[in-house]
Amino acid sequence: MTFSQLTSGTRIHVLEITGTFKKNTTYSLGTVVSVSKPYDEPVPPTQFPMPMQNRRKLVDLVISCDGEQRKLSVSEDKTMMTDSNIGLTIATEKSQIVNMVRQSLEDCRIKKESLSKIDEEMRRCEDILKILNINSDITTNVTKDFKELDDLKAEVKELKQLLQNVSAVRPEVIKNTPPNSAEDKKVGPEGEIKKEI
Repeated sequence: MTFSQLTSGTRIHVLEITGTFKKNTTYSLGTVVSVSKPYDEPVPPTQFPMPMQNRRKLVDLVISCDGEQRKLSVSEDKTMMTDSNIGLTIATEKSQIVNMVRQSLEDCRIKKESLSKIDEEMRRCEDILKILNINSDITTNVTKDFKELDDLKAEVKELKQLLQNVSAVRPEVIKNTPPNSAEDKKVGPEGEIKKEI
């Protein structure tokens, strides 16, 4: 059924594809409110009408969809119209919308596959860079520095713990032992310090 054959109350298929980078596709079943009589397509303001010039026959179609009404000028002998400026397609036949949606789905599948291939190629490149040790020198040096620092911290912690243990068991050893004569003195069985002769 062509647009000029539509009558008030006829159902019409509406597909909207909006968004430049992120596409958003919605489908609605609209209703024809009114259809005008066919008329000649207006001549652009910069041109003069020629006597034998063939001009398209148009009809003004008013449709209601999702609570909104839109007026569109469409070719009288067509069954589908797409306005890419607003991302709107209307069709009298469901099969035409089905074909459009299938094509859009296929395009998305192709894009998705190409993205997964890009991810795969990125992983390959990263693996090759690892094999070639590119950028790993800086990482390795920084990692070594942090490891050495952690080892030193652990060693200091152990020494502190050791000192605490010693002072807890024999507090008088720490108090009574002069720093320079620790080598030539022994601790007696009762905890008293005896000088070696």
